Amino acid sequence: MIELKNLSAGYGGKLVVQNVSCTFARGQVTVLVGPNGCGKTTLLRVLARLLRPESGQVLLEGRAISDFGRTEYARRVSMLPQVRGIPNLPVADFVLHGRFPYLGLSRKPREKDYAVAEDAMHRAGVWEMREKNVAELSGGERQKVYIAMVMAQDTETVLLDEPTTYLDIGRQYEILELVRSLQHSGKTVIVVLHDLPHALEYGDRLMVMDSGQLCMTGSPQEILQSEILNRLFQVKIQRTSDGAYYCTHK
Repeated sequence: MIELKNLSAGYGGKLVVQNVSCTFARGQVTVLVGPNGCGKTTLLRVLARLLRPESGQVLLEGRAISDFGRTEYARRVSMLPQVRGIPNLPVADFVLHGRFPYLGLSRKPREKDYAVAEDAMHRAGVWEMREKNVAELSGGERQKVYIAMVMAQDTETVLLDEPTTYLDIGRQYEILELVRSLQHSGKTVIVVLHDLPHALEYGDRLMVMDSGQLCMTGSPQEILQSEILNRLFQVKIQRTSDGAYYCTHK
């Protein structure tokens, strides 16, 4: 379990996240939603130890995350950022990078590392493109490769920042199903999504943020019934008889 206690964080002395307290339950998909600039990515960066909090605490299984060694933490928490470079590497080599925290002093992959990376490629649906260069793939294919690398890192907690951005609707659902598969394998998944119907459909729990503060946490049904998203985004969200969510502008 990850617990935040009165967490505040920001850049250059300007707070972007202010006094956030919450817990992320083990084995659940928690979706962070809120307007642009509300602090979602900043919160993920703190959880990934890419940004130090200005105040408050972040605890992993009751232990301050600052107390973990770098490699030790990389074996527990992984992150796929929204903005990333495109490596000039074969897919298989890139996915194998996920095993870096487990390599010994020689930094040479072992048989187990290759096996884990191969399994990740199969699960992410990129095994057939393992010899292709990542730079030559489509955006959707690359995103699946990035997730395969995260799978190969095999951490208890996975942080994903806008994994469906710029993808067509079919690719979006492919990526979201991969997110769901991570949760089904026992991972704790914390993901930022802009698409509200996707957030409601794939999240076990939603955290609604605005202006750096946590406004509400709850199940998709609780969030929907509160109408907080309707007020925050000026939309009307409804659920059809077959369980699908859709939203229209007010």
